[in-house]
Amino acid sequence: MENNTLTSLDIYGNNITSRGMRVIGNVLKHNQCLKRLELSENPIGDEGIEIIRDGLKENTSLTSLSLTYNDFGQKGGEAIGSILEQSEHLTSLDVSNNDFEEEGLIKIGEGLAKNNSLISINLSCISIGIKGARAIVSMLEQNKSLTSLNLEKNEISDEGFKLIVDGSTENNYLTSFQLQLNSIKCNEEVDIDNMLKHNKCLVLLDLNRDPIGEGEKKN
Repeated sequence: MENNTLTSLDIYGNNITSRGMRVIGNVLKHNQCLKRLELSENPIGDEGIEIIRDGLKENTSLTSLSLTYNDFGQKGGEAIGSILEQSEHLTSLDVSNNDFEEEGLIKIGEGLAKNNSLISINLSCISIGIKGARAIVSMLEQNKSLTSLNLEKNEISDEGFKLIVDGSTENNYLTSFQLQLNSIKCNEEVDIDNMLKHNKCLVLLDLNRDPIGEGEKKN
């Protein structure tokens, strides 16, 4: 599929499987005008994202990629980590509502740590455990391009929340940090205050419906 004019392709919710993704892979390889690709709500699975990864190796135009509810697992996380590591043009990525498992999320964190182009990433609703939280902390300490990070609704544990907040003090690039709906109950006012003191760029911090401090009140 060769086209020299298409800049945005939206195929949200079209029931595309990994088999149909071969066409999309060819689009990525041959279309150097495409800037936005929306593939959410398609059961492309790990095989589908691997096809996207291979297609992006030959693509220099895509800047925005949306991949929510795509049935990714650990291998999908590994493929996304590879995309992030190799990409020099992608600026916006949404991979929310996928179950990467912790090992897959670690690979995403490693890819982000080496990425210098991405500005915004949505990692909401992917169930971040302790290993995943550590991967995010490592990424925050190394990444110098990301300005918007969404970790909404991840059931982050109190320990994971502490790790992420402490790690955020080493980052001076984030301007938007969304941590809402994580049911965090530990008393973390001091840690948050410390993060805000160190981060001179943050303009939005969302802790909506995180009952911070309730854990201490109940003791």
